[in-house]
Amino acid sequence: MRDHTNAATQSGRDHTTSISWYEKFPELRPNVQYFDCSRLSASLTREACHQNWTAAYARRKDDTPLRLQKCQGCPIGRALHDGANDPSSWADVRLSNECLRCGRRDLRVIPSTGTCVSCWNRRRETERGHNARGGKLVHPIILSPRRVGLLVDGKPTWRLIDAHHEGEALSRAIHQIDGAKFHGQQPGQSVWNKRVGRFQYRCDKHPGEFGTLCEQVDSNGATEYVCPVCRPRAAKDLPEARVCSPTSIQSREFVKEVMRTYCVEPIESWTATEHVCDRCEHYPLQVRTIGKQLHCRCPLCDQAE
Repeated sequence: MRDHTNAATQSGRDHTTSISWYEKFPELRPNVQYFDCSRLSASLTREACHQNWTAAYARRKDDTPLRLQKCQGCPIGRALHDGANDPSSWADVRLSNECLRCGRRDLRVIPSTGTCVSCWNRRRETERGHNARGGKLVHPIILSPRRVGLLVDGKPTWRLIDAHHEGEALSRAIHQIDGAKFHGQQPGQSVWNKRVGRFQYRCDKHPGEFGTLCEQVDSNGATEYVCPVCRPRAAKDLPEARVCSPTSIQSREFVKEVMRTYCVEPIESWTATEHVCDRCEHYPLQVRTIGKQLHCRCPLCDQAE
């Protein structure tokens, strides 16, 4: 007999995955509960699931068997076992040969930059101002500081990361910080200042112009927003905070619709978008095209390919 109320695991944000437990072999193994695992297409006990989960993260390498790759990032495995939400278990599930900028896996990745040799060469050409033959650059790679919202100890923080596009900034945040989880909050209320002709962040306690937030960035890119009224000494000589869009947390359906509308060229490799998965909030959604079909996935929530 199946028990639908014996276990319910919480996966991501406001998404519940129910597990139906039942005795598969009541005569041979009485009182031993199983559930149907869709990723492995098998019936598992809690102990078997735990063994697979542990083995999948013990061998988090490029040569990890496909069977174990399917267990990496499984929301059921994470929810069933104590300590699975520890940041160490959230280490990057992507393969080490995946370029953080373009997503290609068929080229050598330079460890110091996390990019493939093709992206590295394009960046070097951009710095020189011409290609290897001295000609004009067709696709220059220009890096600029891009802000991402990260939760640290449950509190919203922000970090500036030099990247070519927003998807790369999100990928680098995951690469640098195990257990990185994103949020879509702003450091303060965004208000249009007609006098200066631009948007400004305002302190929640001091919404007037004197409460315009200042920005302090350390060597690691960690960004702190300071109110001149609340902390006048800390805000002294700091520049006014630059207003930018919050980190986008969206569904697969939204990303597919956006890509179908604005994407013109085909995408051969899984490439990170600027939108974080709304189910786990740990990874940017990836897209690629096969023929005329657009595919979208989360490398953590969806089955590894």
